[in-house]
Amino acid sequence: MRLKRTINDFRVSELVSEDSLLGQPGNISVYRVVKKGLTTFEAIDVLAKHASVDKHAVQYAGLKDKDGITSQLMTVEGGRVVNFREPQLAIRKIGQSSRHIESKDSEGNSFEIVVRDLRADDMRRMRVNMLELNKISVPNYFDDQRFGCLRHGQGFIVRQLMSGNFEKALLAMLAAPSKYGSEKIEQFKYGIQKRWGDWAELASYTKHRRGYSAFEHLLKNPTDFSGAIRIGIASREKTIHLFAYQSYLWNKAASHLVQSLVDSEQLAWLPNDASSLPVYRSLTAKQSLALSNVDLPLLGPGVALQSEAEQAYSDVFKEEGFKINQFLDLDLPGFRPLAESRPFLAKPEFLRGAPAETDNIYKKNHKMRIRFTLPRGHYATLICKRILMPTEPNYGPLRIWISRHSLDWPDDDGQIFAGNQTEWSNKRKHSQDGNNKKEVEKNIKPGDRFRGRVTRVEDFGCFVKLNRHHEGLCHISELDASRVETVEAVCEEGDFIDVVVLSVGGGDGKIRLSRRVAMIDSEEDVQRAIAKAASPKDRPQIDIKPGDRFKGRVTGIKDFGCFVQLKDSYEGLCPISELNIGSQGGDFLDVVVLSVDERGRKIRVSNRVAMMDSEEDVQRAIAEAAGPKDRPKTNVKPGDRFKGRVTRVEDFGCFVKLNDSDEGLCHISELDEGRIESVETVCKEGDSIDVVVLNVNARDGKIRLSRRVAMMDSEEDVQRAIEKVSGPKERLKTNVKPGDRFRGRVTNVKDFGCFVKLNDSDEGLCHISELDEGRVESVADVCKEGDSIDVVVLNVNGRDGKIRLSRRIAMMDSEEDVQRAIAKAADSKRQSKFRKDASRGKGFRKGGERGADNRSRKNARKGGGSPWKRSRRG
Repeated sequence: MRLKRTINDFRVSELVSEDSLLGQPGNISVYRVVKKGLTTFEAIDVLAKHASVDKHAVQYAGLKDKDGITSQLMTVEGGRVVNFREPQLAIRKIGQSSRHIESKDSEGNSFEIVVRDLRADDMRRMRVNMLELNKISVPNYFDDQRFGCLRHGQGFIVRQLMSGNFEKALLAMLAAPSKYGSEKIEQFKYGIQKRWGDWAELASYTKHRRGYSAFEHLLKNPTDFSGAIRIGIASREKTIHLFAYQSYLWNKAASHLVQSLVDSEQLAWLPNDASSLPVYRSLTAKQSLALSNVDLPLLGPGVALQSEAEQAYSDVFKEEGFKINQFLDLDLPGFRPLAESRPFLAKPEFLRGAPAETDNIYKKNHKMRIRFTLPRGHYATLICKRILMPTEPNYGPLRIWISRHSLDWPDDDGQIFAGNQTEWSNKRKHSQDGNNKKEVEKNIKPGDRFRGRVTRVEDFGCFVKLNRHHEGLCHISELDASRVETVEAVCEEGDFIDVVVLSVGGGDGKIRLSRRVAMIDSEEDVQRAIAKAASPKDRPQIDIKPGDRFKGRVTGIKDFGCFVQLKDSYEGLCPISELNIGSQGGDFLDVVVLSVDERGRKIRVSNRVAMMDSEEDVQRAIAEAAGPKDRPKTNVKPGDRFKGRVTRVEDFGCFVKLNDSDEGLCHISELDEGRIESVETVCKEGDSIDVVVLNVNARDGKIRLSRRVAMMDSEEDVQRAIEKVSGPKERLKTNVKPGDRFRGRVTNVKDFGCFVKLNDSDEGLCHISELDEGRVESVADVCKEGDSIDVVVLNVNGRDGKIRLSRRIAMMDSEEDVQRAIAKAADSKRQSKFRKDASRGKGFRKGGERGADNRSRKNARKGGGSPWKRSRRG
């Protein structure tokens, strides 16, 4: 389950009453700001720059998420008018106001969120939970966005300040390493860590960069770290750290209240960076009333607390190891908490989900689009977690990804399952230390062994320094013989590990390493692993072909089958479906090669086929396993008749041997005219039956047969049956055209109309609505099989050759009326196709009316466009 996988997956629109803001025009400009992948502060900087005002002159109602497309209002006093448009940011003036926008103007936010990588169970849970959320609310917790300090490795700075450890707090704010930081920023922070304590060196190192003011202060006052924080850290950053801890305290207090008011059997838990959050699956009326009466403000000096809230905060501070006054009495600029009211419950309005679609990124799974509205200060990701929450206890491990960050779902006790939370760090491109590809390949070759030092750990593997000039990547799959959940479980940065070089090259001299192969005792197995990893150009051609027989040694047993050593360095897979259970035991197995994949170096073998007595059956099995390119071409064509031998009987039909090289399937529905319950009632293995070839698949050579058609007396009926199953390209082209008149013979009567034979090769359908002027209740009232009727051709489908006829029009006296009726039928057909295409959105962007209209407007702006536009300018 994934949220915010792409920028377009998360859309937010701020709900503000524009009428109240623009009601009294003044000298303050009001702008609509739409940003994509930018923070609110980054958008403010751009607006202030283009308006030629200080950024403090720009006001807004609330901060908006960076990872998404968001729309909000901002106000600017004075300055130039801004109309700005770039792919990531659009700013448009919508009017003037007499006042700045304030937080109280915000009526909430409207969200449109795409949830990806959903399996069937996930979608079922979402539907159940959305129905529940229409009845009950959710505790209004602060979500992960508030706790970026934890994700970026800084921790809660306020904790350090309450402990009096100002130096540690300053170091964490300036130089805590983060897996989410860019390589340039992380190198800068590493430089601060290395120089920590040498304030003169740090002042020089950070000149004109972040932290310079703090180190200048420490150079003059080496022990005054609180003064360095006051001077060297921006007010905005200090406020963010304060809000993070204040929000954490509120979450913990709210958790205590929920657990005290709701029975443990009703509780479930949501994942969060700071701590697991308790919610409830259902509520009684009494519990619902008690929760709605809870008043829990954000903690600050002078706050008035209810007895339950006061007790909850006291319990939280006891767990934290502090006294409540240590927080309330913080006296450092930027870190002075303020009391603020906050709704205890959150309830999404207008919650609805669109039908599930195939996920275009995770193609095996689905995605779903959900929409809802929330008041200001509520977190949409929290609502999404509640929607995705397991509906039953003891559900087992479950993980959700939010942008680049993953969270493991807590169990029934609020504890994280084994594996804990892991981050999805950026996969940075890694360049070799060697000068070029030729130099690398000259000094390093596959099979070389090294004891290297791990220089960097990523989610996908680790980089290992081999010698002074060369470094390679050991993928997570190559770290151990068994599955590895995280790289850190095997090695950490600075560790030394034994590796073998698997391959060198790939166009840029990259070195691929394996710790797993280095642990193998047999040199033969090592060489086999290296050969498997080699690029296709470097691999020797496999000198094994389908049909070869081997008595091979079983080298590995898996759930899906076993691996068998064939000869030299070749190994094949015998799937479990190809094992003849109980035929033989021990370490050796008789197998036949079914297929050889040169590109993937995969050999598929079968013990089941090796046990067959008949060589004919062996060759048939090999032909079945062969790919389309490897199958021999057949000379069989639709309409050919055979007296074939039944070689195999299945529930769905029987396979019939036609000649020495060809075999086809006669489906159970093609065995007899009526319905048959079992194939064995018609034929059994070894019987000879008459069949007609219905179709030969050009792609895979499969032959489709029919005993039912072979029993028909009329060759005309046989040909009609063959044409019915043949593809459009195989159907004969007709010379019949709309308007042609025929006196044809009725060959078949159905409820919806009758089929009429026009000539030796053409047959058409006269629909019941085209049989007479008035309403026809039954086709049999007008004609029956064998009758001759006059018809006119209405339409010929160029794709499948189907002919549409009309007896009603053939009865008209006036040729003019006939032509008008044919034209009307053709126009009706076109209109039907147009409506179908329009419903699919087809033809509107490129060649449809909207596309043409958009092009004319674009041309008009460029000086071209329609003659009407040009005449107006002239």
